[in-house]
Amino acid sequence: MAKKVLIKNCKTGEFLKNVGCWILDPHGAMNFVSTLAAVEFITRHHIPDAELLIDFGSRLPVESLPLGENCREIAPSSKAA
Repeated sequence: MAKKVLIKNCKTGEFLKNVGCWILDPHGAMNFVSTLAAVEFITRHHIPDAELLIDFGSRLPVESLPLGENCREIAPSSKAA
């Protein structure tokens, strides 16, 4: 399984589909080619509630990294499997 790099809103739980469009289904979310591309997108579009999710495949847990300024004060939740 290929790595997935998604942006999640840390306050609403929605996933980024495209600029200004958020959805609940992670399968329809924008999948970035790299973590760097996702971080650049978050920075360029000033997304204060951005959380980066990296899914390395079904055998490993999803890694979560709060990047937006509004997410840093939120304690990390348990990682999804």
